[in-house]
Amino acid sequence: MNRISAALHAAFEALVVVVIGIGIPLVPLSLLWAFHYGAVGDWLVFWRASADVWLLGNGVGFIAVIDPVVAATLGVGGDDQSFAVTLAPLTFGFLSLFLGIRIGRRVAANPLPLLCLGVSVATYAVLSTLVTLSAMHPSFTPTLLAGVVTPPVVFGLGVVGGFFAAAGWDRSGRLGAVSALINHRVAALPYPVGAVARTALVAGAASTACVVLVSSIIVAVLIVITYATSIGLYESLQVGVLGGVVVTLVQLAYLPDVVIWAASWLVGPGFSIGTATSVSPVGTQLGPIPSLPLLSIVPRDVVPLGFLGITVPLLAGFVVATFARPRLLTALSESKRTSSLIIAGISTGLVCGLFIGVLSWCASGAAGPGRLVTVGPDPLLVGAIAAVEVAAGAIVGFVARVRR
Repeated sequence: MNRISAALHAAFEALVVVVIGIGIPLVPLSLLWAFHYGAVGDWLVFWRASADVWLLGNGVGFIAVIDPVVAATLGVGGDDQSFAVTLAPLTFGFLSLFLGIRIGRRVAANPLPLLCLGVSVATYAVLSTLVTLSAMHPSFTPTLLAGVVTPPVVFGLGVVGGFFAAAGWDRSGRLGAVSALINHRVAALPYPVGAVARTALVAGAASTACVVLVSSIIVAVLIVITYATSIGLYESLQVGVLGGVVVTLVQLAYLPDVVIWAASWLVGPGFSIGTATSVSPVGTQLGPIPSLPLLSIVPRDVVPLGFLGITVPLLAGFVVATFARPRLLTALSESKRTSSLIIAGISTGLVCGLFIGVLSWCASGAAGPGRLVTVGPDPLLVGAIAAVEVAAGAIVGFVARVRR
């Protein structure tokens, strides 16, 4: 494969990722325009809506402006009101990241990997800029700089991650030297820092995955339990079949956010749906919230024995550390075992706290005017408490049965 064909292939793959991301909301919205509105009106409105959703999901904030009449209806004041919308529908961000990982793995097997990687990310940046410019509208304006930078960063993280993952697996090829170099650098760290660092990174990521997995199961169970209430909310919206499909797609777009909110609830601090609100194991204080059927799973009262939710991060740290302990023990000398295991437990908590804090930051932001400027968990608080809880469980898991 020559340079031109390799570059064109990489550019085409980046184009496909953008088309998939925008096409997911654009197809049902176009059907809504064609069948519900009889193809009457400006289709570009639906294009801008699809572009807005894609950009928002990739971390681009918007500035919305509403006129005085609408502002008065919403109870947010007199003159023209402007407010930020930054709460990202993370399904689109995760989709870009996942597809970027797949592209990165294929790029690693290409004879010209660095060229393909650069062209892929650069093409994505150009397309993101064009989409941002096409979405410009006085009533809902994306932040231009974020539209140029943020989506390529999300996609680029996936591409680079997939690239290095493939390089690590393909130890027989020339790209295996990348993984070998990383392992050599880690092994060169002072004893026992390298072994502890590797274990803490893997254990912290695994603990985060455990907490998110449990929160996903809880959200799925709650959706089933509150099915009747959700149906009632669908009927109250009176949006028709296609409108119901659109509402469902919006909820699916925000489903990862809700899962992360549930994870923050398990950690303890919980989350908010508006200023001066709180949903946590120790109590719930809510005002009026949007009538989305998905939000019917949010508890309105104190959950009985809800404080037991904090056992999830504790047990996650303990179980993961128990599985990671044997391999770590083989790399430690008898004289430094206990102290190194305690440090590994603390480090595992710090890694998990960092990951959960970043996820909480991604799942929080402004969702509208007035009290909706604060939605989601507090990243610093959730991350800090998750670090303490997971570290406590991990320390017990690491130091248990050191002496056999």
